Amino acid sequence: MRSRRTDDHVAEEGNRSGAGSQASPNPSGAPAVHLSFRFHVNLYHSYRGDSLDEHGIGKDIRVIRGILDALDALEAGGIALRCAWDIENCYSLELYLPRHAPDIIERIKERVASGKDEIELMSWNNGLLTAHSPDELDLALGWAVSNSRGSGVEQVFGSWARIARPQENMFSAWQIPAYRRAGVEAVSLYYSAAPFNGFSSFVPLLPPIERYNPLSMRDEVSVETIRVLPAVNHADLVEHFASLRSLLGSMRRAQLSMEEPADLILVVDMDADDSFWSGYLPGSLRSFFPSFCGLESLAKSLAGIPWLRFALPGEYLETHPDRGEISLGQDLADGSFDGYSSWAEKAENAELWTILAEARRKRLLAARILAELMIAERSGEIDAGYTLDMGAPDPHAWEAALADAEKAMLEALSTTHFGMASPVMHAGRLRDALRHSQEALGAAEKLLRLAEPDPTVFFFDSGIDAMERGSGALVALPEGVEGEPGAFSRLELGGETVRLMAVNPARSRERVLSWPASGGDRSLELGPDWIRTDRFELKAAEGAGLILLDRGRAVFEAPLSTPWVRYGGCILEGSAHCLLQRLGNPPERRIATRGLVPSRLAELRIEGRIELDGGAAVLWAHVYTIAAGLSSIRADILVDYPETEPRGYDRRKAERLERSWDARWKEVAPFELVPDLGASAEAPARVWRRAFDGSVRSYTLEYHRFGPNRDLDSLDNHCADGWVAVSGPERGLLVAQAESAMSLFAFCPMRVGFSGHRQSVRLNPFGSYYGRQWRNPPAFTGLGRLAAVAVGDNYDPYAPSWAGKRLRASLMLAPFDGSSPPEGLQRDALVFAKPPIVPGRRAIG
Repeated sequence: MRSRRTDDHVAEEGNRSGAGSQASPNPSGAPAVHLSFRFHVNLYHSYRGDSLDEHGIGKDIRVIRGILDALDALEAGGIALRCAWDIENCYSLELYLPRHAPDIIERIKERVASGKDEIELMSWNNGLLTAHSPDELDLALGWAVSNSRGSGVEQVFGSWARIARPQENMFSAWQIPAYRRAGVEAVSLYYSAAPFNGFSSFVPLLPPIERYNPLSMRDEVSVETIRVLPAVNHADLVEHFASLRSLLGSMRRAQLSMEEPADLILVVDMDADDSFWSGYLPGSLRSFFPSFCGLESLAKSLAGIPWLRFALPGEYLETHPDRGEISLGQDLADGSFDGYSSWAEKAENAELWTILAEARRKRLLAARILAELMIAERSGEIDAGYTLDMGAPDPHAWEAALADAEKAMLEALSTTHFGMASPVMHAGRLRDALRHSQEALGAAEKLLRLAEPDPTVFFFDSGIDAMERGSGALVALPEGVEGEPGAFSRLELGGETVRLMAVNPARSRERVLSWPASGGDRSLELGPDWIRTDRFELKAAEGAGLILLDRGRAVFEAPLSTPWVRYGGCILEGSAHCLLQRLGNPPERRIATRGLVPSRLAELRIEGRIELDGGAAVLWAHVYTIAAGLSSIRADILVDYPETEPRGYDRRKAERLERSWDARWKEVAPFELVPDLGASAEAPARVWRRAFDGSVRSYTLEYHRFGPNRDLDSLDNHCADGWVAVSGPERGLLVAQAESAMSLFAFCPMRVGFSGHRQSVRLNPFGSYYGRQWRNPPAFTGLGRLAAVAVGDNYDPYAPSWAGKRLRASLMLAPFDGSSPPEGLQRDALVFAKPPIVPGRRAIG
């Protein structure tokens, strides 16, 4: 093994300035460390508006021009950096840059044409890609390459490296085929030591040969593979004593300690508008902290490193093999708590997604009806279920309406509309998000009208028919749908009447809703505060809340219907609690049962309030509906959060967001669930969900086995199209959300804790946990984590966004035996999650 000094001397003649441009090893034959800077361009922000000053896109334009000036100055001084750019199309390449800074596009084009830089793919809409449907994902990636508006990277820059850098590191293994169809050969994701991260917490610590080289990612469901190029961000530089040179030196030492030293590559990736590139610190500190005084200072601090080569990631991938394989069941995102809390736990996120879920279902239903009509026309028969006197709509009108609906949906699905911003969205951007969402819904409804479906027929989602039948589900019925007489529950909640019925359709398109055959003759018993069927018993617990028994065994470790908030430094609960007794504010509590159809349906309602400071109170109601013969129960959740006085907020951030908030709100748990899973450190729990491509995917909560993350205050790595489940070795719980009420693409944050070897998992549907950020396995000093949490804008609690808002959600709770949810139960969950649509009528519920 060579010493570092000896190897440096041997390779010194290779590149005195460290400005080499080849992606191959040094001419001397010694392995090299390769370095590339990547600039992520997206001028559409959740923190800032569209003005041309520092409160809007003026900062982007200033910093990006500064990057280009620095690159020119460095090249003039003999240091030729080679860099990558990933640029979102819809807002940056179509709107802002051509209008306000066309010189930026031209300068990047020149660098690409001369071979100095490369363009990598993002997505046309800087989209929330893991929550896209497969057709939306194909469009978002395909339009990023080429589109009718001429903003595709191939159209603008003439070429692009076959690498994608997903917006906000949002990626799931089910998407691999879509990236392949778009021509992408590799995705680049953060493997970071700080909580601005992609996947480092989800795999055992990678050795340097894998951490700084391409990997192969394998999807265990489809068995498809794609290459992964790990990247780091500026927090990883802080992790190495705020010095990129120090980080590169650690890579070099690791390289020389290998039995067979091999090339390594470091991709430093950061938003192109980040002040990191212009300099966090003044130039007077350049001699002490050159890595944080701007790009020019950073690059000059690396001059004279003989074993360093500047390289393009695309060229490196062409000449270097994969050095390992990973498989990930999690949905990735670089948000707070290494997941989706930044985009899914604010009140406005639920408001927006509820609209978009309806828009998507109506668009897909319209396409389905048209396809069936065209098949019927070609065969000379019209399906009897339609009783239509017309044929398919005019193809030109249909194609135009479909194009409008697709574009509107993709624009609405921008991550910016859901926002990494915490604890609330930028006021102007939220208005934009609501406008885009309503436009997507309007375009979908126009498309559905063109299909002219029979208004007396209702539709379940396609795919249900192919699944194994379960026992049925309690679904919300749209007005105008009639079912078996007397079989309805007319549930009163929040001033609305919700019509419920237990259904298990024999076909996805039905005229009559019929009671599940397996449950029609089952009995149901009622008491003053309990309901009992042949399987379930729901009853009041001693002290507070409710107990649910499944065939005599408690389903949950803690009682149901004990909502709580963390506010003003205290955890305040919605039922008897010693803290509330000390405050002298015992909760108001009322339980009532109502038999609707004595042999089939019954409801139990529990209400309460949580007293806050100043006389404000959280008002809540949980209504449980149980039907004989079903393997699940329905819980309707209504919570009115009071508007409280803005207090304790960051005034500088509030000025940028154009909003204030009450920072005393820390956590909200409107319907926390603590299932008894029998999980342990040796046999940890597993998370399941239905992904947005319809596949069922899972991952194990085993982070304690290979890293420092044993107890997790918050985790959310499961984007769920309808339902999510957790399981232990022998039993589990499935929770589905009904899109006819409030819905979210990642609706169920979780919390993991250990008591000795026993592992517990808490589920918090439509809530928000807060606490310690994760500790990432690659951490070297811990400085990066400290710095990120201290200065990051996205680590504040999201609970303040719920102040003054109403939550209206409907959930299906289904305990199951075994280590995975049975297919029949998955079908029941899908029936519940996506209640029947009657074209022209909106479901309630």
